[in-house]
Amino acid sequence: MANDNETYPKVGDKVSFVLGSLGRPVLCPAEVVATDPDTLSLRLELPQTQIDELPIGRALTIVYDRTEYTFSMRGTLTGISDNAVIDAAPSGAPVVGEQREFLRADLELPCAVLPLPTDTSGNIEAAVAHLKQSSSKPGDYELFTSQVNLSGSGVAFYHTTKIVSPDNVAIALLLPTPGEPSLIKLPAQVVRSWELTAAESDRYGTSVHHTAFEFTSVDEDALDMMVSTVFALCFLGT
Repeated sequence: MANDNETYPKVGDKVSFVLGSLGRPVLCPAEVVATDPDTLSLRLELPQTQIDELPIGRALTIVYDRTEYTFSMRGTLTGISDNAVIDAAPSGAPVVGEQREFLRADLELPCAVLPLPTDTSGNIEAAVAHLKQSSSKPGDYELFTSQVNLSGSGVAFYHTTKIVSPDNVAIALLLPTPGEPSLIKLPAQVVRSWELTAAESDRYGTSVHHTAFEFTSVDEDALDMMVSTVFALCFLGT
């Protein structure tokens, strides 16, 4: 495979790597350290003991960004070295996906609707500053697990909370990231909401509302974590 194409991963690129057998929607951060027409070498951000246990010959997916789009490339794990580097043989050309913020998937996640101070209404910078100063510990929030439709631009889920200020709320999500789960908190606004019928409420537990939120500000770290979670589900079905 020629690797001079603009869409092909290049040395120094930050990518994400996942095996089809991991069984959970988590992508591992990695860096491209060498390329040739038949092999990509990736340095993984994993302990060497875990890397040594990766199964040679297993199918894998590499995910990375080019401009505002996300690309994926399938391949096979062909080798492991002792410096946290693996070798992968691509099995096809890179495939362009959607713009990162438009990728979406359905999954179960701990989440919460957080009220924001009234003085942040209409002031996104103030809302972001307030959230940055608030606790980053998941245990400090009343998170509940719901069926979530997640993308980089918004989220929809079932809940019991009455939304008092639909234009001035924040969403907390506990995402499955390598190591410990990561809590993100993003300002948002309601784009649509409806009460469930009795039959729907029985199906989704005690929930009485289904609400779709649009994020009004998303930092790059949060976007990367959400996109990684969605990509793992889209490409691995985990």
